[in-house]
Amino acid sequence: MKLGVNSIRVIRIHLKKGDRKRHLNWSDLSKYEIKKNIDALGDGRYDHEIDIVYGDRQNKKGVTLIDIHGGSYIYSYRNNNYGFATVFADAGFDVVLLDYPHNDECKDSLVQVNVLAKQLEYVFSHGAELGLNPDRVFLTGDSAGGHFALLLTEAIKDLELRRDLNISFEGVKLAGLAVNCPVYDYLRVSQTTFISKRGRKFLFGKRYDDADYLRALSPKCHIKSLDIPVFVSSCQNDFLIQETRDLVRDLTELQKAPTYCFIDKEDRAVAHVHNVVNINHPDSVFVNQEMIKFFSSFNE
Repeated sequence: MKLGVNSIRVIRIHLKKGDRKRHLNWSDLSKYEIKKNIDALGDGRYDHEIDIVYGDRQNKKGVTLIDIHGGSYIYSYRNNNYGFATVFADAGFDVVLLDYPHNDECKDSLVQVNVLAKQLEYVFSHGAELGLNPDRVFLTGDSAGGHFALLLTEAIKDLELRRDLNISFEGVKLAGLAVNCPVYDYLRVSQTTFISKRGRKFLFGKRYDDADYLRALSPKCHIKSLDIPVFVSSCQNDFLIQETRDLVRDLTELQKAPTYCFIDKEDRAVAHVHNVVNINHPDSVFVNQEMIKFFSSFNE
């Protein structure tokens, strides 16, 4: 049985309920300095705005971590990653939470990329007034957010890709990248036969069947342009495990082997982006601490 639009809508409702449950595991957010609803694109749209969770002042690292949330391209907002952000704020990092419109609203994944690119440019051009250090910046993303993080990092050094994506990337410079259970081969994922054509259009946008367009948006097709240190995490129960395996394989073959954190367990709680949605699970704590070590190793 294929998943159609109605099935995907039901799944999205279920995922939203899961988001509400994971908020129960967060720390008390009142103890953090948080700047909300920064109008990065100047149009007042909530899904174009960014938030910042500032690092513990007693343990300040002078590092900016920019996070792109996941959500299967059709749901979730930046506030759902607050718990994840506090893990790194406790370690002294200032965490910028980016956002983007849902595909069933904008009907084009390229729109999502364009919004995220403009937000990144805003962070770098307004770093001082935001109280951020623009010289020590890392990017991270999970699932669909990992896809966008990979693609945008590749675009920094790939002029042709920037032209295809219609982004300029003025002043954007990253020290490293960390992706958790990312989408890597966007062409393969968007062509899955498990989802009906209407369902694929709902998930991936109106050009869901345009191979050239999908290749332009696929990190796998531009992986040679990725030239900064990379951290990758996944687990045995990740339904996108093949995406991570292919990413690690390709980077290794290019002699750019990433720091790879893989949890090989059958525990159902350790599944897709577990370290983002269930931050207090022991294996999630381990993965996030490994990420902190990775970031810190390039900032001493």
